[in-house]
Amino acid sequence: LRGGKLNDREKDCPGNSESWAIIDGVRLGASYLTHVFELQLHNQTTGRSLDKATAYSIAVSLKSGLCALLGIEENEVGCTTFESKDKNGKSGYSICLYDTATNGAGYVVQAPALLGDMFAKALIVLECARECDNACQACILTYDSQHHVKDLNRRLALDVLSKQFIASLTLPKAFEVF
Repeated sequence: LRGGKLNDREKDCPGNSESWAIIDGVRLGASYLTHVFELQLHNQTTGRSLDKATAYSIAVSLKSGLCALLGIEENEVGCTTFESKDKNGKSGYSICLYDTATNGAGYVVQAPALLGDMFAKALIVLECARECDNACQACILTYDSQHHVKDLNRRLALDVLSKQFIASLTLPKAFEVF
């Protein structure tokens, strides 16, 4: 570290030679167990795997939808995307929702049972009350997603989560048992 404490006459900080000084090459990190929900989607129109911006935009909207359905704060659930391969070995991006509480709070494990409703809520979020170009505070620009603005594009996500896609998630009445 630089000095400067005594009218800029010090060249180096006197603490540099102490045992409590900053140590180079040390990285801090943490790991913990939690619940995770992973989803791989393809664009039904093109048949292609999702790109990063589309996947992340859908992830943020699904997170919002799940939290709304469960009646929890959005900081209880996190979302991310990561590069993965589909069952045919083609590269794309997976959507990942996870509980932010250590050891999981059990929120994202409910996602599979709520998938149709989650997508319906996500579609409402993506339709944006302000009709923005890519992302705004009315849709998918949130406290958690603000550092990923380049990966937010609600219009790309809407191309995948069309009303036809949402409708295809429900069974025809003839096949419903319960």
